[in-house]
Amino acid sequence: MNTKEIAIRYFRHLKGKKKALNTVEFITNINELKSETHNGFTEEEVEILVDALINIEGLASVKFQGLLECIVPHKKVSSKAALNLLQWIFTYFRTAPIGSVKSALEWIIGE
Repeated sequence: MNTKEIAIRYFRHLKGKKKALNTVEFITNINELKSETHNGFTEEEVEILVDALINIEGLASVKFQGLLECIVPHKKVSSKAALNLLQWIFTYFRTAPIGSVKSALEWIIGE
C-alpha cells in the first residue's frame, strides 16, 4: 500500500470520530496528499476525502482548508462529491467558520 492510500484510509477512518485529532498525524497525512496532487485523485478518492472533510467533528478551519486544498480531482469532480459539499455549506453556513465555508465555495467554483 502506498502513502497516498494510507493517507486516504486515515481520513476515511477519522470520519465521525469525536476524539481530538493528533495534529502531527493529521499534518503528516495532509503532506502525503499534497505530494500526490500533481496526479490528481480518482472520483472515488475525491468522494472519500470530501465525505471525511465534512464529517470530521470539530475540524478547525485551518485543518479544513488544508485538507480541502489537497482534494484535486484527476479529471472532474463527481456530482456526489460536489452535492455533498454544497449540502454541508447550506446546512452549516451559520455555525461553521467563515473561512471553511468560503474555501468550500471557492473549491466548488474552481478558484
